[in-house]
Amino acid sequence: MPLIKPSDITPPRQKDEAETSGPFATVMTSDQIAAAFAGTPLEILKKHIGDIDFSIATHYVTSGRWSMNDLLIYVLLQVGPSDVLIATWSIAELAVRQILKHHESGLIKSISFLLDPRVKVRNPKPLQLLAANFPYLLFPKGCHAKVTLIRSADHYISIVSSANMTQNPRIERGVIFPFKDVYEFDYKWLNDSINSGSASGN
Repeated sequence: MPLIKPSDITPPRQKDEAETSGPFATVMTSDQIAAAFAGTPLEILKKHIGDIDFSIATHYVTSGRWSMNDLLIYVLLQVGPSDVLIATWSIAELAVRQILKHHESGLIKSISFLLDPRVKVRNPKPLQLLAANFPYLLFPKGCHAKVTLIRSADHYISIVSSANMTQNPRIERGVIFPFKDVYEFDYKWLNDSINSGSASGN
């Protein structure tokens, strides 16, 4: 049995409602993608994703031109001061410094991390900077999930992606879900993982 079904995310639509309402998700065409990748990461995101439509899921591909931490800041600039929860397998120093800057400015009200234990080997310097500033857990069984949760005064957002919090020239793929029930689904397993890891003494 699946953990979450489409019917859990949005109420079922009658046939006439489906024909007159907007799409559940927006998907980039190949022509749009080809035209979108020129400029700084934030400029690319503005062209590629634009203003977030909070009534639909947004599907994206990066073509290696922007990172998960760039997308985090881009979303925060649209929704305002937020609480953030991140699960990632790897994290770069630039990502931690970007997050620290926006935490100090108040755009990030609070932030916590669920990390893979191997960051101690792969990313020791970023982990040291992160540990000095933010709460985190190295999940004992490992963490390969890449999920970013954003909770502002008005919005619940869950970003599920193949991308870590690193600068990666390879193609990454993800979806922005601006739905409270998806956020709550991800928040529950993330929070449960943090609590179980804390209980185990790690």
